[in-house]
Amino acid sequence: MTQLTSELSERLKSGPAFLLLGQNYLKLESGRDPFLSEILRKYGGTGDDYGQILAGRASEASEAALAWMQGRCDRFPHPEWLETVASFPWSGVYTSAIDTICLKAFRTTSWRELQSIYDSETLNPSDPRNRHRLHCTFLFGCVNQDDKNKRPPLNEDELDVRYSVANALARRLPELITPFGTLVIEGYAGDLDWFSPEKLTPVIQMLNQAQVHIFSANEGIKQNSRIARRVQEGKVILHDENLAVYLLRVQEAGYVTLGEPPEKEEYGRRITLEEKSLTVPLNLWNQVSRSATILDDMILLEPPHIGENKLYTEFRAFLAESSNRPIWSGYARGFAFKRNFESRLQEIVTKTLKSNELQDEPVILCGQSGTGKSIALGHLAYSIRKEKKYPVLFIEHRSKLPLSSDLDTFCKWAEDLGASAVLIIWDGMVEQEQYYELTKRLSSRGRKVVVVGSCYGEAANKINFVQAPASLSNVGPRREGIDEISGFIAFVEKFASSSSVYLRTLSAQGGDRFLVALYRLLPPTKSQIRAGLAKEVQYAEQDSSKPSVEKVASQTTFATAFLKAGLITEDQLLFSEDLVIDGEEVTLLQKLIRLVMVPGRFGINLPLEILMRAINRGAITDFVSLIKRLKTDIVQWYEDAAGNFEIGARHQIEAQEISKSLLGSAKAEVDCARDILLNIREKGNFNGETEISFAVSLIRSMGPKGLAANYFAPYFLEIAKILRQLREDYSVQHPSLMLQEATLLTETVQRQRRNPSLILSKEERIELLDRAENVLRIALDQVGLDNKNRGRRSRLLVELASVLGTKFTTLKEIQNYEESLPFLKQAQEAAFDALSLDSENYYPIDVLLWTSRELLSDKSIDIGFRTEIEANVYHVFTLAESEEYSPDQQERFHRLRHQIGDLVGSHELSEEAFQALLAALHNWGMIQEGRGTVLCFR
Repeated sequence: MTQLTSELSERLKSGPAFLLLGQNYLKLESGRDPFLSEILRKYGGTGDDYGQILAGRASEASEAALAWMQGRCDRFPHPEWLETVASFPWSGVYTSAIDTICLKAFRTTSWRELQSIYDSETLNPSDPRNRHRLHCTFLFGCVNQDDKNKRPPLNEDELDVRYSVANALARRLPELITPFGTLVIEGYAGDLDWFSPEKLTPVIQMLNQAQVHIFSANEGIKQNSRIARRVQEGKVILHDENLAVYLLRVQEAGYVTLGEPPEKEEYGRRITLEEKSLTVPLNLWNQVSRSATILDDMILLEPPHIGENKLYTEFRAFLAESSNRPIWSGYARGFAFKRNFESRLQEIVTKTLKSNELQDEPVILCGQSGTGKSIALGHLAYSIRKEKKYPVLFIEHRSKLPLSSDLDTFCKWAEDLGASAVLIIWDGMVEQEQYYELTKRLSSRGRKVVVVGSCYGEAANKINFVQAPASLSNVGPRREGIDEISGFIAFVEKFASSSSVYLRTLSAQGGDRFLVALYRLLPPTKSQIRAGLAKEVQYAEQDSSKPSVEKVASQTTFATAFLKAGLITEDQLLFSEDLVIDGEEVTLLQKLIRLVMVPGRFGINLPLEILMRAINRGAITDFVSLIKRLKTDIVQWYEDAAGNFEIGARHQIEAQEISKSLLGSAKAEVDCARDILLNIREKGNFNGETEISFAVSLIRSMGPKGLAANYFAPYFLEIAKILRQLREDYSVQHPSLMLQEATLLTETVQRQRRNPSLILSKEERIELLDRAENVLRIALDQVGLDNKNRGRRSRLLVELASVLGTKFTTLKEIQNYEESLPFLKQAQEAAFDALSLDSENYYPIDVLLWTSRELLSDKSIDIGFRTEIEANVYHVFTLAESEEYSPDQQERFHRLRHQIGDLVGSHELSEEAFQALLAALHNWGMIQEGRGTVLCFR
């Protein structure tokens, strides 16, 4: 062992030891970063550095992209070498990486909890060197965050802004490290790292000799001029070997001990039972910690007093982290809201613990994601342990199953020292059978244990099952005299008083869902709710990925024979060439969930017949059984009054988050919409009108009038092409769908006019408008002149008028007024025809006014024609009944009147319109300062 090696190991043990993980840490194991590769495959880009993300499409829909990236993080295991590194008791971790994969490695160590820091304002911990409460600082944000101050940059401008935050966070390091500490750097990408040597060296300059050690130093790092100067000065030491290899070497030599908590008691950790204090032997502590956390007396220590702002920050951090691992200090501070079901859960557990009988059944807490199960189980563990009557083991959700031998060893030790029973709480979200198996295995060895587990779905009608409802109840326990909704409002107001208005509005509207309340109220919990939903979906997909031979038949009898003969697997049977979404292969069940969630994000259920066509393809003989194999209720059945069956998401907000996490882009969602829409059938279908209505609702929700219009706008043309294919290839020629197709084409052109940076040429714009006009005229021919179709014909004529008016405004920019005027005349004729069919419809008025405004704005127009247009305009004003219009229609109508009054030189009209506009804005709560703020439309 060299002197340098021993000196570094002494520094790591004696002074603050901080780890900086660079953006190359995922490449160290195989030379390839799987997370980055997936991002570049999905959103475009070449190369192998994170700068390539900035040039891709991820920033086009950042929230969806980040949700998808977080979903990918959940799938990738952490590198094995990082688990070795994480087993050292670091004082703090900094990273320029943006993923959550690294956090998995640090969570494998049971004796510490994690707290993440994403910006320099929200959290400045009072214990930044606490080795038991490890602070992980993300210099460039993390994909599990939606807040613009905490999420990673996705384009160059965002990176430029983020640099100031990263530098502010990095400036904390010299003070944290002190002259006695060490900064260890691993996985550093040098000039390709967002925290480049240019950003790193100012931090190094403030440290002393040999305080910075860079491991896995490649030639790029060694040849960097800034790093080389710091090496020459003696401030930086470069190491060729991997940090994990170094730590294993010094552990073998006896310099450090990995995997053990710092400042451990000489003979172990203490557990107080009644008046007796038990010391857990160190070897027993280390063995059991592989599988569970032993709740010792340290978790019962009263946390120090903190201020109100700090308390709110800790409250939000508690909610954000509790689904991964309990934050015991948060329970001591009263951060856990006690739901009604917890009283019954605690009653069952307490009664069972007092029983002298061996238990062969676990207590199981059931419910969907976001119902508070994890917080409730942590609260149960803390409450029982606080009574100091029973030892408690807690097993959080992890990929590795606990070893029953570890748990058995602890239980025997506790019983030998007088414990009447041991409580084991396993928040595993695994199959119920696994909790039963663990309980029977321990009881068969004579252990007096009570096992409490968690799972998805509905509770069985048995005494040992407890249901965690998704909705807050308006009924409360009699002894407490308060219902659950009121209790939740009062509880949150203690920590976030500014939320009282929202909470009370939510309650008044009947919005009693626990998940929705947390999601709306506390944005930092979004990522954890999303992660919980992603885990639930993965559980559903894995559980259903192996249907039996009786349930599944291939498209040919040969494949069925191959399956029975063992020549192919059931998993292989679930895949086919068309089971691909946005370039990613999926199983039948994975595709089903994605197809349901896309309309589900808008609160729309999918007719069963459409889903069967989109999924079936002749492959599944028992579709109902296939869906029922989902043991969570993330996908649900619905039946309307007419007996039509629909498949939908459990909740709209959940569907939004699942869509983002699984699909990650508007393009992928449009791919799912294509699979749905191309399976709409009209003729020869008893459910044809229902399917058309569903299709129209879905397209409207994704289209220009939908709440997610900006998200889907780049794909309006693609959606229009899907409708064209449905019309031409599948003969679904319904006027309502053709109206939507024309609307999408026209909106694509209008957005081009409002945003000249888009890439459509003028010729392409005219071609799209020609297509829109053609499809509308076909629809009008179908509708005919029958009086029963007056409303539908009026709507089609309005859209035709809008298309022709847009063609007029587009052509006059390309050519001259004379060649474009015929389209203006046709537009106004179509609008007047629409108005004659439906005099209460505002939209014909709107088209007549904005097309007239476009013409009147040119002073060189022929005076005769100008006079004709002015006469038309005044006629329109007499026809309009503005008081009958909605507030936004009134605002638009008076804006157009004001603009036209100015153009025709009518001060009286302009002033009257302006006063009416002010009144409309005042009624709508939108008064603007001064007349100069009256904006133009189109």
